[in-house]
Order: sequence, then C-alpha cells, then structure tokens
Amino acid sequence: MIKAYWIFNRSVQMSIPKMIIQACHGTDLIHEHRHLIRDYRNWSCKHRRKIFLIAQNDEIFNKIIDKLKEKEIIFFKIFDMGFTEFFQMTCTGIVIAPIDEEKIPGIVKHLPTIKDRDFI
Repeated sequence: MIKAYWIFNRSVQMSIPKMIIQACHGTDLIHEHRHLIRDYRNWSCKHRRKIFLIAQNDEIFNKIIDKLKEKEIIFFKIFDMGFTEFFQMTCTGIVIAPIDEEKIPGIVKHLPTIKDRDFI
C-alpha cells in the first residue's frame, strides 16, 4: 500500500495546533513536488494513507534523515517560519513522499505514532 509519512521531532516543543499546521505544510510539499514523486498519482487517486510518527529526540530524527538520504527516498523537511511559537526558522519535522510501505519499514517501524500526550 502506498503511504505518506510525517515524522515530527519531539525535541522541538510545539503546541498541538502548531503541529497540525506543520502537517498541513507537509501535505503542501507533497502536492507542490508531485512531479518528483513516482507514486503520487496512485496515492492521490486512492486512499491517501497518512501516517504520523514521532522521533523522540534530535539524534533519532537525524538518523532517520540520514537513512532516507542513503536509500534515496524522497522526503521534504518541514520548516516553521518563526512568526508565532519559535521566533526563528525551525525544522519541525519531515514528510516522506508517498511510497510503497514495504520500501521503508526498517526506517520508521520503531517510531511510535503521535499521541496527544506527546505534546502536552
């Protein structure tokens, strides 16, 4: 199944509303770069599966980025411009472009899904 994955960095303290907006920015990035994403049409015309995960710290977050680069998996960094909560440009997470879930299990399998308690 084709899925897109959002991974937020727990080290970046943000409110739940801020995280929701950051997820929207990630969705925008997918649509804006659809010409680069092989599975975009299949994903966008069918189920549009979205998985939201949390990296518990900077080290885990950066290791995931390194693995994605190593495997040449398309992803986009999500940046907050710093107008409300961070007051400087901050990388809040990444979005992995829609991809067959079997191509990335080792990279994201160990990450927990986001729960309300992660941001309270």
